[in-house]
Amino acid sequence: MRLKHNFLMKKQRLHLRWCLYLASALIFMFAVFVRATPESRSFNHTESSGREKSTPAGDKTRISSAEPSTAGESYFTNLDGARIHYVDYGTGSDALVLIHGWTCNIDNWRDQLPEFAKRNRVIAIDLPGHGLSDKPQITYSMDLFARAVDAVMRDAKVKRAVMVGHSMGTPVARQFYRNYPKKTLAIVIVDGALRPFGDKAMMDRLIAGFRSPNYKETATQMFAGMMGPSLSAEAQERIKTSFLNTPQHVVVSAMEGMADTAIWGDDKINVPVLAIMAKNPFYPPNIEASYRGIAPYLEFQMWDGVGHFIMMEKPVEFNTAVLSFLEKHKLLAHAVKKTTAADAIEREIRLRLEQWIDALKRNDLKLLDDILADDFQFILSDGNTRNKNEELALNRAGDIMFDSLATQDVKVFAFGDTAIATGVGIFKGTYKGKPFESRERFFDVYQKRRGRWRVIASRPVPLPAQE
Repeated sequence: MRLKHNFLMKKQRLHLRWCLYLASALIFMFAVFVRATPESRSFNHTESSGREKSTPAGDKTRISSAEPSTAGESYFTNLDGARIHYVDYGTGSDALVLIHGWTCNIDNWRDQLPEFAKRNRVIAIDLPGHGLSDKPQITYSMDLFARAVDAVMRDAKVKRAVMVGHSMGTPVARQFYRNYPKKTLAIVIVDGALRPFGDKAMMDRLIAGFRSPNYKETATQMFAGMMGPSLSAEAQERIKTSFLNTPQHVVVSAMEGMADTAIWGDDKINVPVLAIMAKNPFYPPNIEASYRGIAPYLEFQMWDGVGHFIMMEKPVEFNTAVLSFLEKHKLLAHAVKKTTAADAIEREIRLRLEQWIDALKRNDLKLLDDILADDFQFILSDGNTRNKNEELALNRAGDIMFDSLATQDVKVFAFGDTAIATGVGIFKGTYKGKPFESRERFFDVYQKRRGRWRVIASRPVPLPAQE
């Protein structure tokens, strides 16, 4: 009886492990389930920097690109009162839309954006609750994510798109197709699921592990089950950081969204579909046939020797596969907006400003240290100054805390390796326990040092309160 019991338990664990691999969220949880007993700093990015215009149709803010390795225009739009962040490359009414997975963000597509943008318009989105998008206490369903994609497309004036969904991005792309079939040209599945991955009882047990106040302590074990052999340590750290920076209520609710049986139907996807999957022993032998039962126009690829984050581990091969698929089906127009050197500098400065705001809101001392030059000077309204060490000391001691920060009417002036950013800043928070609100015209001087823009001086000028 003991041997039979052990055999059945082993069989159940193998089945569970296969189920978990079908989505990154479940892969994460598998590592916890197998290797440890299941037992944040969260932040809500509700304000943004850049040229901001508010209209009844929504709020659109033009800011910077995501990383020095990319060069798109960065925007915010609104959905149900919450801001959705996205980056936009090129022009045209059709686009390639990149949708990241559970607890991830736009940065996962770092190696795809500049390459895909050489051919056609590309948009990458921070799903609600992720990246720079707002993170309110709401239900993070696949339908919400699909509506967020539609909101971004409407804001960007994109009529049709090829959806590329990694992991959880696959059911998001499928839900988008259900809701907006005429807007969907094709779907690219990146190690994502088209079939349900477990019954309700099993999912409830898994989700319970993420409700634990100590869930972050198991994060290192979670990643061990999903990182491929060629994925760099730097990329692994980026993935882990994104997970740790995702608020727990988003982690749990998005997992619940993937467990919703309503999203796993047999309804057909009647557009071209490319599936790029990471080979593992727990996929059933009929997985291709299973997917083809839903996607009759399916091109299926099973890659060996890679982990879950295929596009980060094998970017050249992945980009080639996607571009070949687009060419084969004659998808998307070749219309890309040309940018100048001055445009590139402006995007980099706007990025730095956005990062500065984000670091202040999260009291991220490491990021602040990177942004501020060693000889940084903050010029106070009374003429006194604070140097970098004094500025960091305020944040380290918790003397200054920001509830909200926003910038308006930002302009950037470039002079070679020096640039000036000016605009209006609106701040609210506490200073040594006392609440404050201020509205200031700021003048920030940046200098490019060791390949990165750093702030060498900042001068705020108080503005009268608006009535």
